[in-house]
Amino acid sequence: MRPFALVAAFGAVLAAGGLVGAPSHGQVRSTTSAVTLAPGASATISLEENVTTGYSWRYDPAHSTDPGCVTIEDLGHAPRSGDPAVGAAGLHRWRLTGATRGHAELRFVYQRPWEQHSVREHVVAVDVR
Repeated sequence: MRPFALVAAFGAVLAAGGLVGAPSHGQVRSTTSAVTLAPGASATISLEENVTTGYSWRYDPAHSTDPGCVTIEDLGHAPRSGDPAVGAAGLHRWRLTGATRGHAELRFVYQRPWEQHSVREHVVAVDVR
């Protein structure tokens, strides 16, 4: 293929919406989980991430509901135990501790830091009783 034809073909792919597998901001995969805590009790949530792709999980307080009844400690990223392979996915973990009685919905988003839209989100419903 001549260089001009190769550039034109690549330009056509970009004009058609990008490379295959590149998520658009309209395709967010959502999951949910629920946790019940007593005041002072803790639970850890873990979400799989592969930081070598540029994607990572972060807590999104602006889109969470009533987070005041729980404290959130970011424990960071850790490789899966027994999977030391370079480029392998690991786990991002947070410790949730019940602060006061109430109900919160905590939103976590999976995205690249330089992009505005996430490709996945996970909502944790927390009941503190």
